[in-house]
Amino acid sequence: MAMLRKLRTDEYNVTVVSPRNYFLFTPLLPSTTVGTLEVRSVMEPVRHYIKRSDAEQARFIESEGTKVDVANNKVLCRDNSVVTGAVSEFELPYDHLVLAVGADVRLHDGL
Repeated sequence: MAMLRKLRTDEYNVTVVSPRNYFLFTPLLPSTTVGTLEVRSVMEPVRHYIKRSDAEQARFIESEGTKVDVANNKVLCRDNSVVTGAVSEFELPYDHLVLAVGADVRLHDGL
């Protein structure tokens, strides 16, 4: 998300592919369970990041990138959302690829 905010989208054709249409700020998540914060305070829609970066040309696809074909510069994507269309898998061509794999949060170490 930080790179998207800094990227000059007026110079590049930017496509963001993510299996979720929101960004979750997990350090504040415990505050939502006790009522200090509302859940909407720790969730930010990806589209807001795209708009905030002055990305008129940027587009967002809610899909999961499953495979990268480096030889042909393509990413194989699969639609894993609840609402699916006639096409559930597709290839997305690219010139430059930025992979942001994210992380899983481990709240308890089994102590």
